[in-house]
Amino acid sequence: MRETELEAETAAAAVAGGRLAPADAIAARAAVEQARDRLAMHDRALERARIALAQLVGEAASRPLGGAPDTSVLPVSRRELLVRLNEHPAVRSAERQAALAQAEIAIADSTKTPDWSLIVSYGQRSPNFSNMVSVLVAIDLPIAAGRRQDRDIAAKQALAERARNASEDARRTAEAEARGLVADWETALSRVTRYERSILPLARERVALALAAYRGGRGTLAGVLEARRAASEAQMSLAQALAERARAWAAITNLLLEEGQS
Repeated sequence: MRETELEAETAAAAVAGGRLAPADAIAARAAVEQARDRLAMHDRALERARIALAQLVGEAASRPLGGAPDTSVLPVSRRELLVRLNEHPAVRSAERQAALAQAEIAIADSTKTPDWSLIVSYGQRSPNFSNMVSVLVAIDLPIAAGRRQDRDIAAKQALAERARNASEDARRTAEAEARGLVADWETALSRVTRYERSILPLARERVALALAAYRGGRGTLAGVLEARRAASEAQMSLAQALAERARAWAAITNLLLEEGQS
């Protein structure tokens, strides 16, 4: 930003001395204002982030921030993340519902088996009669089992099937969410690497060459400003990729915390 301002001031002096066209000076001033506009946008984003943090943690948002985590490495491996999906709250809840529905089927099915009981009694009678032992066997015979109990079992089986499907859907949804987050993180990681290793160094080299040519009288101020604009765009794109990587990393970490609390 400061270098662009200096170039704009130099351009104004050069125009006054007749060494530079007025259009170049205007272009330099426009570049300064565009840079200030970008800074204002970044300041607004930072303030909104602080407000959102305060909404979550209250006064603690005003405390100094700690060191940033290393978002270039996943908190767990992809394989472990997928294995730990079994602990996801939605998956665990759906599995419990499926197990409950299956237990209700077993209870309903048990009613088709008649209950029976055995009662043994001993009676001591008067001397003129022998003592008596009696045995009573009682069997509960379900009435119209085919129409009543079978319908009840069929209904519970249908509920159990829906519960199993819901459990499978919950597992697939959790897995898709996890895979999507990992894909987002990997894409952002690749972008960050590309910008840091090639795009940004090339943009800076272009600025240096344009500036050297301008100072040597072989280039124009417009060429320098365009090179700086391209370098600024590359720097902003790098910042965006870093933010995307951090968001994906944080979402994966939050997913693991939810699994641990299920």
